[in-house]
Amino acid sequence: MKSIGFVRGEELTIESNETLKRCAEYGMKLHFIPRSEYDWRNEKAYQEQLSIAYPLMFIVPEGGSNYLGMIGCQEILKETSNDFDCVVLAQGTTTTSNGVLLSLPEKTNLWVVPSLKGFNSLLEMKQLFSRSGFEKEAINDWLERVEVLSDYHFGGYAKYTNELLDFIELFYSETGVALDPIYTGKAMFGLLEELKKRGVNNARILFIHTGGLQGAKAIFEKEKRSIF
Repeated sequence: MKSIGFVRGEELTIESNETLKRCAEYGMKLHFIPRSEYDWRNEKAYQEQLSIAYPLMFIVPEGGSNYLGMIGCQEILKETSNDFDCVVLAQGTTTTSNGVLLSLPEKTNLWVVPSLKGFNSLLEMKQLFSRSGFEKEAINDWLERVEVLSDYHFGGYAKYTNELLDFIELFYSETGVALDPIYTGKAMFGLLEELKKRGVNNARILFIHTGGLQGAKAIFEKEKRSIF
């Protein structure tokens, strides 16, 4: 499918990071815009302008954060037995969190690990549900099964420490599973720390790996570490 990526930061280029390189390799045309313009991305007038400029395009918002993105994430649990006590995942825009929550049976709780410092996870999840037309009572019932592990952001979005990088290296050496320092590394670190604190035994827990390894490679190269 033909695609155009609107990228925040007119100073950036295709060579600025691994993600932009990959997008360009797949044929996406990159359109770099000022950060001030990017701030308008959710405004109705701005989206109408995009629709006029690109009448045959389907606009995918940042993080896929709309009804269809959320419903699409319901497919994830179909690849499992979906009979867990708890499901754990990293959180950005809450799109994946909401979609997974919608597909969970009533006995299953959801633990989310936001990668942003000071992020109001429950409010953001509630707003996405509300924009998508769900009833307030149903939304409140769903959110009662969500626990936010907010202490594992390591300084905020795209920030990391040597402790986190050491953890990712150790986890890879012991399991063969690569994590990234932006999302999944923080979420797995948080999960294991919480299990130690709570002494959880015999629980069926599903950790959902949400990707991000292309960015991880660049970070590890920058820090002169190599595990991938």
